[in-house]
Amino acid sequence: MNHISLIVLVLFVAGCTAGSGFSERDRNVINTPDYFDNRVFYVSPNKENDVYKLSRSDTLSPDESSDISHGSPISVILDSVTLPRADSSRTMDIAIVIEVGASDNGTSTPIVAWYQRGVNPDQALNFSNLLLYFEPRWDARIAPLFHIRVIDVYAEKNQEARDALAQVSQISQSLSPIASGVNQAAFSLGVKAAGLILSNRDNRQLLDYTVQFYSSETINNSYGSDLTPLRRGRFILLSRPIDKISTSSYWNTFSGTFDPASKNVISQGQVVASPTVTVTVSTAQTIVPVLVSSRSLYLQSLLSDSQQKNAASIESAAASVLGAAKTYSSIDRLRRLRTKRSLEQVIALERDQAAATKVSDDDKAMIRATLSELTGCHLDSSDKVTLWADANPEPEFEERKFRLKGGVCG
Repeated sequence: MNHISLIVLVLFVAGCTAGSGFSERDRNVINTPDYFDNRVFYVSPNKENDVYKLSRSDTLSPDESSDISHGSPISVILDSVTLPRADSSRTMDIAIVIEVGASDNGTSTPIVAWYQRGVNPDQALNFSNLLLYFEPRWDARIAPLFHIRVIDVYAEKNQEARDALAQVSQISQSLSPIASGVNQAAFSLGVKAAGLILSNRDNRQLLDYTVQFYSSETINNSYGSDLTPLRRGRFILLSRPIDKISTSSYWNTFSGTFDPASKNVISQGQVVASPTVTVTVSTAQTIVPVLVSSRSLYLQSLLSDSQQKNAASIESAAASVLGAAKTYSSIDRLRRLRTKRSLEQVIALERDQAAATKVSDDDKAMIRATLSELTGCHLDSSDKVTLWADANPEPEFEERKFRLKGGVCG
C-alpha cells in the first residue's frame, strides 16, 4: 500500500533512477541545462545578522540532533524557487517539473508542480511551502532521490501543451496538485503537461539536477564517501553563475548565506546569479490526511477496474482506508484538544489488537512517532508506549505547546 501511496502522493515531484523525459532516449540522456554546474547546500537553523549560513551537503557529518532515523515520518516541502538577475528584461514562462523516487520498486513519474507566466528576472515564483512528498514510516535502506527541473516554456508552440499548462496553473493557484485530497484528474493533468513539455527540445532548460539523500546508517558504513545525509531542515539547490563559466574553482572559495527576506543566496556581498530552489525536510505530521486520501484513491481504482476480480484485495484496501481514517482522526483530536481523554484514545488505538479494528503497523508507527513528539521520549515500540502510560497516569500538557510537562520515559 505504501508503494501505491508514494506514486499517488508524488503530485508535485520527480526524482527517479531514470533521466529526463518519457522516451527511451530521454530516460538515459540528460541535456545539459543553461545553469549546469550545481551544488546542494544545507541551511543552518541558526540566523546570524538576519541571514543563514550555508554548508555544502556533501561535506556534512552525521548529526544525531537533525538526522532522520529509521521508521520516522518524513515530509518534503518545496519552499520557494527564485530566478537570477539577467541582462535581458524579457519575462519567462516557467514550469517546475519535479520527480521523486523513494519506493523500493524504483518507480516515479515527472509532474508539473508549478506553472507561472510572465515571470521577471530576479523574482521568486508566487508560491510558498508546498508539500512534495510524505512518507508515514521511512525505511532507512531507501535513499530518496529528487529530480528537479526549472524550464522556460516561453517558446512552447504546442497548443495542447499550453492548454495543459494553463489548467495546471489554475489548479496550482487554488489547490496545490500535491495537497492531500486532490483527485486523480489533477495528478493526471500534471503528468500529461510534463510529458508534453519534456518532449519539446526547444524549451529552455534552466536547471536540471538530481540528488539523492542517505540515512546516517548508510553514511557510517560508506568509509568516508561524501554522501548527502537525509536530515531535518532546509536544503538549497543552486548553480555556478553563467558569468563564472570559465572558473572551475568557483566552489572552492564559495562562502554563501541565505537571505530569507529576498529568498536569494549571497556570496562575497553579491547575489548569486543562479536559479535557486529551496526545499525543507521535516518529520512533522501536519499532513496526515494524505494517509486517507491516497488509500482512498487506490480503493477507487480497484472498484473501477473492470478486470479486478479479487474481492480480498478490495476488502483489504477498504480496511486500510478505515484504519488510516481512524489514525488521522485520533491524532488530529489529540493535537486539537490536548486532553488526557484524547491522549488515552490514541494510546488505546496503538495497543488495539482486535482483528476487526486493528490499524496497520505503519499507522501505529505514526501514532508512536506522535507520542514520542508529545512526551520527549523515544517510544518506538508498543511495549515502550505501555511502560510510559503506566509510569505517567496523570499527564499534563504544557501551555500553548504540544508537549507534556515533566513525566518519566518509563
